[in-house]
Amino acid sequence: MKRILAALAIAGATAIVHAAQTGPADPVGIYCLLDRVTVEPNDAAPQRIQVWGVFALADPKGGYAPVASGYMYYVCPAGREKACRAEWEDLKWIAGSGKAIGYAERGKPLGRLRADRDAVGAPDPYPLNGGVVKVESKEPAFTDLVLRLKKAAGGASSSFQRWPG
Repeated sequence: MKRILAALAIAGATAIVHAAQTGPADPVGIYCLLDRVTVEPNDAAPQRIQVWGVFALADPKGGYAPVASGYMYYVCPAGREKACRAEWEDLKWIAGSGKAIGYAERGKPLGRLRADRDAVGAPDPYPLNGGVVKVESKEPAFTDLVLRLKKAAGGASSSFQRWPG
């Protein structure tokens, strides 16, 4: 799993550096710093996932919306269970580490960012397009993005807790 994330990080960093040099929009749909991930009904039979943390969602006009705290709630699209399970394992693995990641694809449905206080219900289809990308580049675009995510999470600590209860 770590090897997959490392390969994706290199591919993602290359795509974004290329995008910065050539002008097209960054292909990643969501950048985030994850606090926790809850799989429903359980890890043995994953069907839905709650992804809690701070998020920067791609703006359809370019760039990213301001970083906001909350959670994304997803259901796996029918017939894609194996792919969902693999990506959800990556999300669980990185949650609480203080490491920024990207997932989903710009221009595709991303799901709705819900406020911490919003009731869990009506999950969005999980965006399998784009995979999971660990953000470790020293490129200025990533440096600024990671700083904004960490600031929204309450500082540069390696983990944080913002959920109710």
